[in-house]
Amino acid sequence: MKRRSSDVKAPARGGPAALMGAARAVGKGLARRIRASLNRRRKADARGPWELDRGGFVGRDQLIARVLSTIHNNSILLTGEEGIGKTSILRELERRLRTIDDPAYLFFPVYIDLEATPENRLFATAGDAVIRAVGGLCPDSAGHDRAIRGPDYDHRDLAGDLRRVVRALGTTSSKMVRLVLLIDGIDEVDRYHQRTTQRLRGLFMARVAENLVMVASGCEISREWEREGSPWYNFFEELPLTGLCREDVERLVNPLFGRRVKLDEGVAERITAKTGGNPALIHSYCRALLRRSPRHNRRHITLADVDALGGTGEKGSVHTRP
Repeated sequence: MKRRSSDVKAPARGGPAALMGAARAVGKGLARRIRASLNRRRKADARGPWELDRGGFVGRDQLIARVLSTIHNNSILLTGEEGIGKTSILRELERRLRTIDDPAYLFFPVYIDLEATPENRLFATAGDAVIRAVGGLCPDSAGHDRAIRGPDYDHRDLAGDLRRVVRALGTTSSKMVRLVLLIDGIDEVDRYHQRTTQRLRGLFMARVAENLVMVASGCEISREWEREGSPWYNFFEELPLTGLCREDVERLVNPLFGRRVKLDEGVAERITAKTGGNPALIHSYCRALLRRSPRHNRRHITLADVDALGGTGEKGSVHTRP
């Protein structure tokens, strides 16, 4: 009997294992790119839909204002624990810089994610992000994938691309061009050989230096950068990040619960105390509370519900006390 096509069990499409298997079949380069894409997808899933939504960014008004006033002259280093909101702040700066109407400067932000970037691909990763952000302004550069070139693309290539981008942006406005590199995960550079760090720092001393500024973020930056022998000495103005205040926590959690459940008085304050205002931990607590409410057939969340939640696990998951 001839088997119908519908009777044949086809392999599942689109799963991580299937994608990685296909990638290995065609080469290591594609495997790396797919692995990076899967990591980004996992991070997005972990953050939750409210953080991906523009409406999820709350607070930090004074911090954002300070950064926007400082980048006219100095680079910024944002430091803080994991989940404190460094990536969200960089993304918010990217959004605002694209629409800001500065009387003297044309700001052009470029977000560069360096997490898990090997040292020999630092400059290729940065160059690829710059060219992709500029789009059609540099048609002679757009067709080349810097990430694929990898180690063959060095600091001199990046400097050349930056000069071309600045010239192209200069044709669109009479204002001074200021290319803002929003570097997420400067911790990675901290682990590279000092020669590589010096070459990255050297970009801000080259011909294009007056058109460049950096806003970098990291969890643990070596204090070596405060010493005179460091390539970063006197380069950054450091802004340590702290948790959200109670009012901002309320602004963050109320839209998550508003239409489904009611919050008893003091719940937002208790969540603030338990999480230290860390946005990632707040999201974990909210997920746990939303899972707990339907199980108890209730439409409101009490202080007892919050207290019933224990500490957080390795990846921010909240444990429920028995």
